[in-house]
Amino acid sequence: MSPLLFLLLAPQGPSFEQEVLPVLQEHCFRCHASPENGGPAQPKGRLRLDSPEQIRRGAGGEAVVAGYPEESVLWELVSLAEEDPDRMPPDRPRLAGEDLETIRAWIEAGADFGGWTGSRGEAGEEEPRPPARTPDRIQELQALAEGLPPLTEAQAEKLRSVGFLVSPVVPGTGLLRLTCYGREKTVNDDALRALRPFAPQIAVLHLGGTRVTDGIWPELARFERLVHLDLHQTQVQGEGLQVLQGLSHLRVLNLYGTQVGDLAAASLGGLTSLRSLYLWDCPLKEESIEALRKRLPGTRIIHSLELPGPAPPAEDRRSGR
Repeated sequence: MSPLLFLLLAPQGPSFEQEVLPVLQEHCFRCHASPENGGPAQPKGRLRLDSPEQIRRGAGGEAVVAGYPEESVLWELVSLAEEDPDRMPPDRPRLAGEDLETIRAWIEAGADFGGWTGSRGEAGEEEPRPPARTPDRIQELQALAEGLPPLTEAQAEKLRSVGFLVSPVVPGTGLLRLTCYGREKTVNDDALRALRPFAPQIAVLHLGGTRVTDGIWPELARFERLVHLDLHQTQVQGEGLQVLQGLSHLRVLNLYGTQVGDLAAASLGGLTSLRSLYLWDCPLKEESIEALRKRLPGTRIIHSLELPGPAPPAEDRRSGR
């Protein structure tokens, strides 16, 4: 069995204690652990990562959503581009591609902690957790995955041959996540054209740092189940971007560090299904951004430095204030 198919099918995923925990200890604990594990007296953002309970609880929301990397705050923050102001760790280089893949694969496989108990912290610190509920966004992904059979080994090898790593967005289905970490310079417009047979199955597409151009827009129009599109630091300028308006499931679009400017603002304003739009370090004037905010009132538009603030005190979260 090929290593890629093993990644697709193996239910256990990476070992937390042997593979994931060392990454967190090296890159995260100095800001997000208790003092006994090398962290500060008060963890940054009230987020601790040195016990399963703390990771599940997060800081006002789960840091890890088992099975769904894109819904997990931890993955979102460590996988941001090198220059992104929200990236973690903030004052060190971005995690290596193999470390990112380890974290992603662990979350995707169910975020199993094994026998690791970590640090319990102070007695009485844990808060009661509400009954588990499947988030609406995950229910949406599960609905999109219905009827899509898993890839065969031959299909997975075809995707790898054009520069992509592939995994299921919903375990056991053919709803796909494609990434190219460590292979960005091999992926161009031709590689995207090679995805045509798989386009209706692709929900998450990470093309950040690749050599794609505005030639990809006609191809992306075929991705009818696309939910998350990352084009940060590519050569796209937005000419033809309006084809994305036909993708009714598109929720996240990352254009950070591209040359998408004011001429594309009208097309961006038609992407009414978006929940998050990243335009940091794009040549858009402030008036274009304000116009977008009016046209997309339900979309979080990130255009300038935006660091997460501290979580509200526990009593405020419980009372709903």
